Amino acid sequence: MSFLGVHKFERKIVVLIRRLLVFIGMLVFIVVLFGSYLLWHNNKKVDFPQRIELEQSLKNAIAWLDVHRSQILNEENPMLWWMIKESAELTHNVTLVGLYDQYRTRYLDVNSNNAWQYLFYTNSTVPLDLTQLENLPNYNLFFLYGLSCDENLAGTPIIKEQLKTEFCNDHLLSPACVTHQIMGFRFMQRSACGSSEYVNNSIFALQNKLVTQLTWDVRVVDVYFQRVLMLEDSGASNRIKPIWISRILSAQNSDGGWSGFQPIISLGSKLSVGFSGRGVSVNRNLSDFHASAQGVLLMSLLLTNSK
Repeated sequence: MSFLGVHKFERKIVVLIRRLLVFIGMLVFIVVLFGSYLLWHNNKKVDFPQRIELEQSLKNAIAWLDVHRSQILNEENPMLWWMIKESAELTHNVTLVGLYDQYRTRYLDVNSNNAWQYLFYTNSTVPLDLTQLENLPNYNLFFLYGLSCDENLAGTPIIKEQLKTEFCNDHLLSPACVTHQIMGFRFMQRSACGSSEYVNNSIFALQNKLVTQLTWDVRVVDVYFQRVLMLEDSGASNRIKPIWISRILSAQNSDGGWSGFQPIISLGSKLSVGFSGRGVSVNRNLSDFHASAQGVLLMSLLLTNSK
């Protein structure tokens, strides 16, 4: 290749690099601008939703549970059904009471040795066999410890670790770590397990972490509901920004349920690019029991606590 040919080739490379840098710069600018908007929108000042909005939201969500009764009863997940039980006791809604009764009959009454009896019955004395519980997620073990205050569980390393408020610093890839941990402490609080001063101080420290997460994590996905729910449940109503409640109400689907996926850009065929629990994904915005049970309990608590 001649000298002129090499020179022209080099000029083309320089032009391509410049165009690439301009494109990358524009892309970064758009991402930063969009992120800044989402951050502003997630924390802007708005009026707290009217009570009638919360009531309608709860009514629609209960209707979704009723329509999908047979489907959700196939899900044994004790934590979700505990939320239905709590909601039923708060609201005295006949549909919720009936749903929980069906769950209790199908899963609890037929197995008196179910470790999760502690979750539903405060006077439970079911013996906890650690060898049968070893496959449970760490946070489930912490829930059972908080509910039972079992001495054998108390001596395990995983319980000792979760009793430290800095536990989730080593589990940053688990977005629900703090909500799970504060829930475990709430169970300890309810069952008078451990030092009340330490438990109360731990809950306060974890509330601070939830507020920080809600401020900066703009994704209205499953963990977003959990964070607001645990602030309300743990007595920190005054720390919940009205916009967070408004965004949860806006995220409720037309069928009355909630999804753990927040659509951003529609791709057609009901698929969208959006936020998920782990970041960004392509998915369908379909209501599910996990998100909807949390939405129902949150609305039940908000309505009860605002009386």
